[in-house]
Amino acid sequence: RMFSVSDADGTTPVLITAGSVLSSAGLTGTATGFTTTAADCLILFIGTNATDSSSLTCTVANATVSSLTARFTDSDGSGNGGGISVATGVMASAGAIGSSTFTWGSSAVQAMLVVAVQPTVPAVTEQYALSSGNWSSPGTWSTGIVPTTGTVYSNGYTVTVDANSSA
Repeated sequence: RMFSVSDADGTTPVLITAGSVLSSAGLTGTATGFTTTAADCLILFIGTNATDSSSLTCTVANATVSSLTARFTDSDGSGNGGGISVATGVMASAGAIGSSTFTWGSSAVQAMLVVAVQPTVPAVTEQYALSSGNWSSPGTWSTGIVPTTGTVYSNGYTVTVDANSSA
């Protein structure tokens, strides 16, 4: 099987990953959690299972991710090495993602991987200061992003230029 992800950030599409391996046979495996630093991340849940079965099943659970959806589970029952399962979810705000549990229909050695895919960041053409502060501080700016290009308005606040910028 192949799958692809669209609308990911072109510079840093993979924000963070976590994974684990269950080296002895079992029905349930857990991938450790992590913390995202961007909002609206697509979360990919990828699990593999060493069971040779033409009817392998897998359920993924994570309490902190919304819209958790099973995408596919596929396996090879011909003695060639197991199956794969993929699910996706959304992390609307930056923050901690708890551990993810993969529950399989057949006991086997497993590997689990959870990936946060950073969305494309739209170009900012205009922003303004919310308060006095340093240019390099995201909290100074209306978008929460330090300006690098575009039009910038100080709105009567004092913004100290402490970094190089073309904006």
